[in-house]
Amino acid sequence: MIYLIFAPSFIKLYDYIKLNQAISVLQSDLHYVREHNMLPLQNQTFSLRIYHNQNYYVILQNGSQIKIKRELPSGIKMPANITLTDITFNALGHVGSGKTLVIQSEYFKKNLVFSIGTGGIDIRNAK
Repeated sequence: MIYLIFAPSFIKLYDYIKLNQAISVLQSDLHYVREHNMLPLQNQTFSLRIYHNQNYYVILQNGSQIKIKRELPSGIKMPANITLTDITFNALGHVGSGKTLVIQSEYFKKNLVFSIGTGGIDIRNAK
């Protein structure tokens, strides 16, 4: 009986934690790409490419060689009207182009906003 009362709350809590963990790992990988591209005397650049339909992303070295591949956790997706998104940073750590991406779980949805001229992401609850 107690299980029936508290199970929905625990399921939503687990879903929320899983979504935030996926966002945290993505933020860490973006920071890694940004910091690498800001290092002086680098003859290689990194970028992050998101494959929306397959629910994974990769860190690319010099635009083609896969350095890291990460699967999104089950139940987490990044839907979009396009099949892939590239995120790059220049030597000053500024993002190449502004965009908003959606990351969602079964119960929650957040927007990841990339602003031109900054290297961070603004995470907003989606409506």
